Amino acid sequence: MDKTVIVAEGLVRRFGDITALNDLSFQVNRGEILGFVGPNGAGKTTTIRVLLDLCRPDRGTAHVLGYDVSRDFSRIGPRIGIILENHGLYEDLTGLENLDYHGRFFKLSAEQRAARVTTLLQMVGLQDRARHRVKTYSKGMKQRLAVALALLNDPDLLLLDEPFEGIDTETRRHLRELIFDLSHEQGKSVFLTSHNLDDVERLATRIAVIQKGRLLACGTIDELWRQVERSAVRFVFARPVTADEIRRVLEPFGLAEDFSLNGENQVTVSLDDSTSVEALVERLVLSQCPVREVASTKGSLEEAYFAMLSVKPSPDSSTETTPA
Repeated sequence: MDKTVIVAEGLVRRFGDITALNDLSFQVNRGEILGFVGPNGAGKTTTIRVLLDLCRPDRGTAHVLGYDVSRDFSRIGPRIGIILENHGLYEDLTGLENLDYHGRFFKLSAEQRAARVTTLLQMVGLQDRARHRVKTYSKGMKQRLAVALALLNDPDLLLLDEPFEGIDTETRRHLRELIFDLSHEQGKSVFLTSHNLDDVERLATRIAVIQKGRLLACGTIDELWRQVERSAVRFVFARPVTADEIRRVLEPFGLAEDFSLNGENQVTVSLDDSTSVEALVERLVLSQCPVREVASTKGSLEEAYFAMLSVKPSPDSSTETTPA
């Protein structure tokens, strides 16, 4: 069995003078969750459109489940599940009716549809609202139903584009647990884009970071940190501190945006090799930010992500991007 479910090689996609994908290459391994992250305009949505054969690359190839997307998508479609921003739900139908209707596209018998729909409604926690019209659902409930639709055909691969966008905390937690179980318990592969880096950090086996259509890095959080050659240090203060205070302290070191607040009196700073912890502690104390404790720590995905984006690209890699 092939160990990879997605292989993208040298993808280039231009829209007029705008380059959305610039020699983009990556792969998704069987059974893993790949977090695909980047700022607005990085090329995330364009990448998904290429993988779904909704737009063709100007150069490069994409293979999904062993097939060339541009030539054999009819072999791919029945084996993937998709959640896009436009989830394709019929608002005037009930949740049950939506699932039953879509199940017909996969040529499931009435008995198969009934069993599958019942299982999925329970899985996503909508069994009590199954006979209510979708237009009465909250956004979180609609997102749960969209997940059920994506699982109707028991897919090998899930393509999830911003599945946590705009939903409540309870639904977000439920979806995280469901996605985790689908990968770790059922062996499904997941390609996940999200602006919420905390969700990605909790779920992803590996993370791919893209900017301006280029892949900056791909690996575990530790591997991303090694690439940016930075360390993370956590400071615990004797009193509450504000982001503005810490920003003023870090600005002379060129680290004004390379920190995160953890509660009222803890700050994690991403350091480069040119900044010593001792110099930083001295300036914090002089700025009336009394340091009670200092400890090296494993940096978060958010910290590694922003450290990576702060590296200026070489002149030959600069390119405009299209919103994605």
